[in-house]
Amino acid sequence: LLYPNPVSRRLHITNSLGGEVSYTVYDLMGKQLATKHKEGQTHNLDVSGLLKGVYLLKANHNQKTTTYRFVKE
Repeated sequence: LLYPNPVSRRLHITNSLGGEVSYTVYDLMGKQLATKHKEGQTHNLDVSGLLKGVYLLKANHNQKTTTYRFVKE
């Protein structure tokens, strides 16, 4: 679960499985902008420094990758 979308400051993520998760933010050209490692089920990512636009968030958990799209306003 990823919310709010669009986002202005903090992106909230709920990981129902818990454990360690690695998040990587990319722009639409594929440039890696940030990587964060979090532990637990609920996480917040500060995206206030990103320019307005569309981004991809890749979440790696237990060797499984899920990609989300979010809009920074």
